[in-house]
Amino acid sequence: MPLRSLLDRIKAATSPASTPPAGSSVLDRYVRVGPSPQVAVDLFAGTWSSALPLDGVTSGPVPLFADARVAWALEHLGPVAGRSVLELGPLEAGHTYQLTKAGASVVAIEAQTTAYLKCLVVKELLGITGARFLLGDFLEHMRVTPDRYDVCFASGVLYHLRSPVEALALAARVSSRLVLWTHYYDEGVMTGSDLLRPRIHRARGGGARRLRAHPAPVRVRERTGAQGVRRRQRGPRQLAVARGPAGRARAPGVGGGRNRLRRPRPPARPGARPRRHPWRRATGVAGAGRRVRTRRLGAARRPPVR
Repeated sequence: MPLRSLLDRIKAATSPASTPPAGSSVLDRYVRVGPSPQVAVDLFAGTWSSALPLDGVTSGPVPLFADARVAWALEHLGPVAGRSVLELGPLEAGHTYQLTKAGASVVAIEAQTTAYLKCLVVKELLGITGARFLLGDFLEHMRVTPDRYDVCFASGVLYHLRSPVEALALAARVSSRLVLWTHYYDEGVMTGSDLLRPRIHRARGGGARRLRAHPAPVRVRERTGAQGVRRRQRGPRQLAVARGPAGRARAPGVGGGRNRLRRPRPPARPGARPRRHPWRRATGVAGAGRRVRTRRLGAARRPPVR
């Protein structure tokens, strides 16, 4: 064992503080004070978002354990006692706590490891008995599970997903009712905010353009012709993009290079020679063994070598 690690262990073992030094892992700590809720909460000190409903415990600032969105959902759902709920992304178990207090049986799936461990801490501290917390991707779970739930509860997760439309379809497949809270685009809010306005691409006339769904580039190689010339084809993949001043589609915040969406290449003229790789050897009797280099776009055509 390195001497520095040994000294750190001796220092941690003799220190009476419950809060470990910054940068240490929660998986390798020794606590030298008596057990209390604050000691468990301090495993993730400084990272809590929720204000835990525990007297004398310092946690986060947001009252997610008394969230009005859950109260609104329960008002419109009616009694949920004895009903099964699939919760997508419980974060720190605040909504899970409210649903179980109303009598629901909750299966909560969290993909972020720190948030999952926080949920287990909260479950123990608050004595939550009507919930199971699972670690993993809830999209993969909904794709394969044969279970059906009475309610799917998705608050604040849709805008984090790469395939939100698929998530809605899967939620409709595994449940009969869906509670959804998410963000949406409002042009008046976006253009009226000093914080959000600079994030929108603007056209030449000064008017903000709405984000549009556009196929993003997916590179696929395929062989064409008898000479083995390779070309790249772009397939469909949905990505929110905006129209820039030049009218060319590009992803928000992404410059040129590989991520830029390029216009489709016009079809080749009848009888035109196929495009060669810049250093592909020429074929045929006249050009056997020679190396040829294709000209760059905009460069003058070089006279053929005789």
